[in-house]
Amino acid sequence: MISTLLLAAVAVSAQDPRPALVDLQLQGLREDALARTDEAEVADPEAAQRWGLDYLRGHLLEALHQEGDAPAAFVAAMLSTPQLASYGRYRLALNQYRMGHPEVAAGLLANLLANRPPPALTAPAVRYLADSLTLGGDCRLLTDMDAWRLPDPELRVMDLSRARCDLQQGRQRRGRATLVRLLEEKQSDETARGAADLLSRVLPHPGDDRESLLLGMAFYHHREFEAAIEPLENGLRALESAGTEVFDITMEEARYALARSHFWLRDYPTAASQFARLAGAEQSQSDAARALYQQARSYELEGDRRAAVLIFDQAFSADPTGRWSAAALMSSLRIHWQQGNIEAALDRFQQLGTRSGWRRGHARAALFLAASDLVSGETRRAGAWLTQAARATRTETPEIAYWRGRLAELEGKATTAVEHYVSALAQDPYHPLSEAARIRLDQPELAAARRSRGVRLAAVDRTRELHEAWILLGDEDPLGAESRDHLRRHMQNSSKVRPFLEMQIVPAGQWAIWDVELDRPDEILLSLGIVEHMSPAVGEHFPVADNSLALTASHLLAESGLYRQSLRFSEILSNRLPDELPQQFLSESYRRMLYPIPYQELIHSRASSAGIEPHLLAAIIREESRFDPMAVSAASARGLTQFVMGTARRYGPRIGRPHLKATDLHRPEVAIALGALYLADLSNRYSGHIFSAIAAYNAGEDQAELWQSYCNSEEPAEYFTKVGFSQTRAYLEKVVGSWLQYDEIYPSTGRQNASATDFVDNSR
Repeated sequence: MISTLLLAAVAVSAQDPRPALVDLQLQGLREDALARTDEAEVADPEAAQRWGLDYLRGHLLEALHQEGDAPAAFVAAMLSTPQLASYGRYRLALNQYRMGHPEVAAGLLANLLANRPPPALTAPAVRYLADSLTLGGDCRLLTDMDAWRLPDPELRVMDLSRARCDLQQGRQRRGRATLVRLLEEKQSDETARGAADLLSRVLPHPGDDRESLLLGMAFYHHREFEAAIEPLENGLRALESAGTEVFDITMEEARYALARSHFWLRDYPTAASQFARLAGAEQSQSDAARALYQQARSYELEGDRRAAVLIFDQAFSADPTGRWSAAALMSSLRIHWQQGNIEAALDRFQQLGTRSGWRRGHARAALFLAASDLVSGETRRAGAWLTQAARATRTETPEIAYWRGRLAELEGKATTAVEHYVSALAQDPYHPLSEAARIRLDQPELAAARRSRGVRLAAVDRTRELHEAWILLGDEDPLGAESRDHLRRHMQNSSKVRPFLEMQIVPAGQWAIWDVELDRPDEILLSLGIVEHMSPAVGEHFPVADNSLALTASHLLAESGLYRQSLRFSEILSNRLPDELPQQFLSESYRRMLYPIPYQELIHSRASSAGIEPHLLAAIIREESRFDPMAVSAASARGLTQFVMGTARRYGPRIGRPHLKATDLHRPEVAIALGALYLADLSNRYSGHIFSAIAAYNAGEDQAELWQSYCNSEEPAEYFTKVGFSQTRAYLEKVVGSWLQYDEIYPSTGRQNASATDFVDNSR
């Protein structure tokens, strides 16, 4: 079968240069690809036009930073290959936009949108047209906009541009009316943020209270809390006079947004007072419990734990079986335990165990209690709590296995401790507490038990035992290396595992795309090795059910700069990996697709100048944005490092950009500089406790500090277990896991003075 494919590839290559051109691009040899393109155009001009080689030439020239030569190639493509006319016009417009000619770019993009471009081009064309108009494009291009038949999200973007043009040209009333309508329709999308920014400049002071309400809610949704407070206060007057909702916004929603704005600005006394008012006014049990819970959090973050615990208990009583009940019980338990009210804490723990829907909260409480005792050297109750945690989660996680190992160590059971630690590592070697387990195994006190168990397991010809023997003995031990090799043979002999070991990037000559007629523009571009905006052709011609084709698609997308989409293909493969397959056995090409480092020079230079580990910064970017510079989260965080505008403005002057705009956050050089500096500040704030810094990046600085205050030790393992938000704990797990992966996959880069391992456990 393989020989047939190779023969077919040779036959295709002999008469069609495209497979070779694709392979050269995938190898990063763009200059060679450009030379071969020129040769192919001379050799067979007619076929070159049919294949779209003019477009490829423009694409390669831009990739080689010869932007001034690219326009002629894109113009030629529009004429020579009609199927690519829209794509050629789009790329020509982008070229002009980047070359500093927004008026030309705007004209090209307006023409494109007027002629119904392919769906994949509509959204980016609208985005660049809006930017081009802001930078100096001709507003008259929008005269016929109503005939463009845009989808609603893109129509909103264009309406915002039209409103901006109206304001610039003195049509204040019409422009303002459009902005109000856009905010009335929605306050949470990017268009609403732009509309709020414009409206805040033209709204009279004092302005219309109804319009102020829209403005305040929009700023709140986009986490611009300082800007939200005054218009929300003004908008509440409109709600009070109306006696009902305004623009579908209720009194309770506006008051909650105002209280949360004070909360996020760390004005906890004001927030607590406003949440208390809300709790008294709310009609439903759930809303009252929510307000009380947030009031208690405000007290807790302010440092008034006596008041906080009373209100947490009230939040539970307000709605004992509702959404906030388990969180309120857990918070109350934590404060009582820290204050030495053991009976009260254990009473909350027992309550958490009374409902099946609270299993997760019960498990977290059990781990909180067990970790508290174990880091303090107490063993009497920890075993029972760990058993309850395992029963509640219905699994023995690496976290539970780690703490069982700590218990066994304290009880003087070295062999049992080794068993638990190796169990954690066998489940997931990149979990933060698995890495902590690895470090515990390096202790001299466990050396004999570790060696003894490793030797015993190495003699058992089964996958699990060989894997654990390899973990315990390591590659430097001859028996450990033998166990690894024996395990690898087991993997290669497994019909379930072998396909993942054998997957590799498929050479272009073997792609099935050459067996079909290519009429669609996205297919024509794919045959040139070009993917624009994740075209449907990728999924059709590289089905994820085929491991090697999925890996090839991931590589192709990464080479096209579509890192988020590339990671999607890699992670689909990752989710299918058999549990028994160690990731260390996977090909380097696949692991680098799963953990890429785009923008490597920027990441290394900015991390080094800030004094943080480059691989930590890469891990943060991977988990925050999947390396997508245009990423925007539901919380209105933007760019590679996902900054909200409030934090970005705070740090902008320190990177030489005192007047940052939202669009600046989508520039990699800006986002990476901000992220590196912020991480460095967080690390300094928490005295090098990196787990606290990572948690703060996700949940906020005061919240991360609060979790640290409930720890009895300096151990990162205890901190991980006591992170109270499941979202932040998962984030911490992903970032540290990615950091460990980067250190392993790219061992010669990224390290300055330390690696991820150095921050995982300092308990000895």
